[in-house]
Amino acid sequence: MSNTSLVIVSEIWHTISESIPDHDRGMIAENVVSILMEHDFALADIRHEFSGDTDVIKAVDYFSETADEWDDADDEAEYVDDEEDEQWD
Repeated sequence: MSNTSLVIVSEIWHTISESIPDHDRGMIAENVVSILMEHDFALADIRHEFSGDTDVIKAVDYFSETADEWDDADDEAEYVDDEEDEQWD
């Protein structure tokens, strides 16, 4: 998807988000960000395009923190795997 697609998604989100109840908006914003990430949009691009929407920005922050945690967990898993391999050599 192109940046033009991200602009369109942003416009659609701004149009429909007003009709989403406040208590559901955060969860739905997380789903929107998740779908955009699945379609290879960078969190920085999403943050830029949705800069005025606090719900989407919170979701971007959440995924940014989660990605950092996953990166740390992957690093630890690789280290543990290396140790296990050495035990079996």
